[in-house]
Amino acid sequence: MSIARVGGYVVSIVLLCAASARAQSPVVFQKLLGDWSVSIASGTGPDESTLQFTATGPQAQQRQVWLDRRTRTIKDVILWNNATFVVLDEGGTADHVGIVPVPSAGEPDLFLAYDPTLSPDSRVIAFRKFAPRGGEQELVLLAYDVSLGPVANRMAAWDPLGEAIEVGWAFYPDEYRMGHTYEISPESRPAYALASGLTWIDSRRLAFLAYSTGTTKAVLVNFSSGISAPIIQEFALDSSMIVNSSRLPTDVDPASIISARSLSGTVAPNGSVELVIQFEPSPLGAIKMATMTVTF
Repeated sequence: MSIARVGGYVVSIVLLCAASARAQSPVVFQKLLGDWSVSIASGTGPDESTLQFTATGPQAQQRQVWLDRRTRTIKDVILWNNATFVVLDEGGTADHVGIVPVPSAGEPDLFLAYDPTLSPDSRVIAFRKFAPRGGEQELVLLAYDVSLGPVANRMAAWDPLGEAIEVGWAFYPDEYRMGHTYEISPESRPAYALASGLTWIDSRRLAFLAYSTGTTKAVLVNFSSGISAPIIQEFALDSSMIVNSSRLPTDVDPASIISARSLSGTVAPNGSVELVIQFEPSPLGAIKMATMTVTF
């Protein structure tokens, strides 16, 4: 068998017999995805890889790659549109997300992420940028479109041998989105914090709460024009309506304690979105509203 290195993967040029591979290596993950059968087996591969991905589909189609050496604990495998496999791996400090196109000519990809969440149709992955150990924990929210290749999912040149950190298109905060950058110098860096999880309203709309400089905002992101051109809408929450500041120490910003236990939303026929926020109760009893509805 001859092999070729693509990014963090080693791709089989001559495909092996799946039954033979399984007989030689213990299978650590199996799943049926429509007409496709996926198995991941442990073994010793090139470049310190220890897991081999095999997918067998209709008309004896087969896709086989050695996964990136950092892939260790498989959480799930998802198939988008019978065209791309998404391999979710639970790492020690962050999740590893592997992308394996069904066509053998497609280039596999890998990136590190905090809290990756897939759109309902599994096409777009939203996540927080990974920060290496000892690096600055700045908040940068990114999106990856599995229908595109590695190059189109970068705001900068793709380095197949890179550290898989500068991946995806920034959509929040604005400074990263408008600057098409993964990093801003500390003296110019905006101070943001997430006040909720990332919640998909439908396959193109994502919602969350974010806090910065005395204000917590509800944010709606629309990816209908693609991950490189998201439409951002924000609604500043009135902390005086939500927080009983008399219960807080004087040095605590009332907006800073606002967070969401859950978000849910509906899209009206005219395209407007009603976002229902269920607030997280405060240990000090300072949150005086259970829910709020915001219309975008």
